[in-house]
Amino acid sequence: MDMLQAGLIALFSYLAAECVPAFMGDFGGYMVLSKPLASGLIVGLILGDVQTGVTVGAAVQTVYLASMSVGGAIQTDITVVAYPAVALGVAAGGDASIAIALATTLGIIGVLIWNTMEFVNVFWGNLAAKAAENGDYKGVIRYHVFGTQLTTFLLRFVPCFLVLYFGADYVVALTSQAPEWIMHALEVIGGVLPAVGITMITTLLIKDATYWVYLLIGFVCVTYFELSMVAVAVIASIIAVITYKNLGRTVAADGDEDDMEVEF
Repeated sequence: MDMLQAGLIALFSYLAAECVPAFMGDFGGYMVLSKPLASGLIVGLILGDVQTGVTVGAAVQTVYLASMSVGGAIQTDITVVAYPAVALGVAAGGDASIAIALATTLGIIGVLIWNTMEFVNVFWGNLAAKAAENGDYKGVIRYHVFGTQLTTFLLRFVPCFLVLYFGADYVVALTSQAPEWIMHALEVIGGVLPAVGITMITTLLIKDATYWVYLLIGFVCVTYFELSMVAVAVIASIIAVITYKNLGRTVAADGDEDDMEVEF
């Protein structure tokens, strides 16, 4: 991986970080760009292999379908997963099992970067508070905005660039020369972790046992009829519309309002 490619991917790793104002802040950056499914397309475009990038991104995304932060505590750094890990997976030939193993490892290491960034930003926050007490508006902007962004950039861009520029060749060499038992172990891990991600998301979404019928419909469409994900999505949309129409709308007692309460 050359310097330009590593730099571009590292730049997107910074832009996708939480609290970065570019791309409408969290809405367009963290909520969109930090997802492996989106990063797979971006990484694929940068590395010149969109198909492999999207394939690897989709495989890694399945592991983190239900990933969320609660109370500011995170179990893995999704931005580190989305860019360095996916990029290394693509550089290693697009093996999904290797990409998932790298994503899991780097995501945990990324938590250390996250905690370091939060710790350093306390320093900038104290300076901004003192500037506010002194009526220094420019100082507040300087410390609260530019100071924190400098910390975020250094702790996002620099590690990602170093890992991609100097580590990509080692990953490729490892995958080509590693013993067979190591590769088999990665395949097993890569097969189990997506199942964990899918189980987590279904546990969150399926609260009524009858809803498993919809999951089984999608499963049969893919495994038995061999339909594509686009076709399954269209069928799911049709079922959703029919179900909504059948539930209907109950007219309020005065006849002026529609009761839109629907039990899901």
